[in-house]
Amino acid sequence: MIKNIVFDLSGTIFKPEIRHNPCESLILYMWGTYKIPSNSDTCVIDIFSESYINNDPRYQGILLHNGQPVPPLISAWLAGEINSETALAFAMQEYYKFLKYDKLPVDEKKQDLIKCTIEAFFDTQLHASIQRLEPCVLTLIESCAQKKTPLYILSNWDAESFEKLYHSLEGHKIFKYFKPENITISGKAGALKPHKKIFDYFFVHTKLEPQSCIFIDDQQENVNAALDMGMAALQFKVSAINNIGEELLKLGLR
Repeated sequence: MIKNIVFDLSGTIFKPEIRHNPCESLILYMWGTYKIPSNSDTCVIDIFSESYINNDPRYQGILLHNGQPVPPLISAWLAGEINSETALAFAMQEYYKFLKYDKLPVDEKKQDLIKCTIEAFFDTQLHASIQRLEPCVLTLIESCAQKKTPLYILSNWDAESFEKLYHSLEGHKIFKYFKPENITISGKAGALKPHKKIFDYFFVHTKLEPQSCIFIDDQQENVNAALDMGMAALQFKVSAINNIGEELLKLGLR
């Protein structure tokens, strides 16, 4: 019997705010709504991809919201293997290699934008400050909380920016509905969705059975992984929020 709801964070509960700052565009491409990277973003992704070569299977098959693979540097950061300071150091070291071997645009302004984009990407305070709640999801969670349905989080998120998000004003609006021990992030689990290891960690940590949970995530590969683990699962889309609400209502969870 399904008694518990497990939510994803990025792309489901939160989305980054579009502020039209060129240095923040890569965050919006990787975690938000931008479908096409700018030229400088593409260059930064190349830098990330070459700055940290790691064939660890934990970091394979991790996809962005747009379906592109996550560079191993970012996966290692999200999984807590390296912190933001170390990740930035790896990226900047590669940036200067690109600069030395003429792999960057000749225009110095574009070079500065690429450098600024790298620095912004690993700014954990920035990551936390640009997150905005999906209003329809907040309403859904409030209704589930009123029903006293146990609520959980399972998300790919680095530990440092999550801590800042958790204590932010925007975070307070939503995390008050989740007990701290009911929140599992990749930066603490040492693994990433859609890999089995993070689900195993979640079930050990929460002492839940997969069959007692329904998982809601915006990425289909994570939904498929949850189904493989024996959970019920729904893919989140803003356009489908009414259907999700109706499904939870049928299950007596809201």
